[in-house]
Amino acid sequence: HQANLYYIGKVGQFSIDFNADYTFYKKRSPNQQQELSDNYENRDVNTETLTRGNMAAEKLIVSHPLWKGQVEVGEEYTNTRWNSSFENAEGYIANSNNEQHESNIAPSVELRQQLGRFQLQAGLRYEHVESDYFVDGQRRSDQSRTYDGLFPSVALSTSIQKVQFSLSYAKRTNRPAYWL
Repeated sequence: HQANLYYIGKVGQFSIDFNADYTFYKKRSPNQQQELSDNYENRDVNTETLTRGNMAAEKLIVSHPLWKGQVEVGEEYTNTRWNSSFENAEGYIANSNNEQHESNIAPSVELRQQLGRFQLQAGLRYEHVESDYFVDGQRRSDQSRTYDGLFPSVALSTSIQKVQFSLSYAKRTNRPAYWL
């Protein structure tokens, strides 16, 4: 299931850009195998994997003219839940039930100004991410993480005749994927 909601418009001198998404999925995968052996007893092995996940995300940016440019204030929020369970009815293979919960909130501000022939952009973003991992309903502290960070950015650009010049800096990060 998927749902999307968005609004792009103006209220007075304020420009508003809002979008939100929700996604839910569920997949059940039964598996039936018959093991035949010359050395051991023949047996049936029945397994089932159930995977569920959902994500809710939204982003809001409000901009307003300021001096010779504009200021943008925004925020993003993402919340994901993922669960995977594995069962073997006969008990030949160990059952498992793993969950991952993650929430991320990130407010930001950016200033854009035209200063003569130069275009200046300066911004700051703060991120707070909580990632919790569960095995059989118990939170695993050694596999759960909280991240906090400030991410500044600045850019200066200009053009001389038909040539454009740009100089920029931005702090970024890479975080581990779910499977890690």
